[in-house]
Amino acid sequence: MTASLDDLALLLPPPPGTVAAPPWDRAEAEFGLQLPGDYRAFVERYGGGVMTTHHGGLELLEVFVPCPAPPPPSVQWPGS
Repeated sequence: MTASLDDLALLLPPPPGTVAAPPWDRAEAEFGLQLPGDYRAFVERYGGGVMTTHHGGLELLEVFVPCPAPPPPSVQWPGS
């Protein structure tokens, strides 16, 4: 996937600076599955969010990412 991701970066440069990686181990444990490596690589380079283009119409890509950080210890989530 890296070569394809590098090709994408030529057309759609990633955001400047460093993108914080989500807590993959925590997310995978909560979801009960292993997230695909290409998805993880994309998120680690671009982060989450919405990308749009208006070339002949609206095209939309929305990328959801796991929670960027655990909640503060003072937060008590239901069921935890």
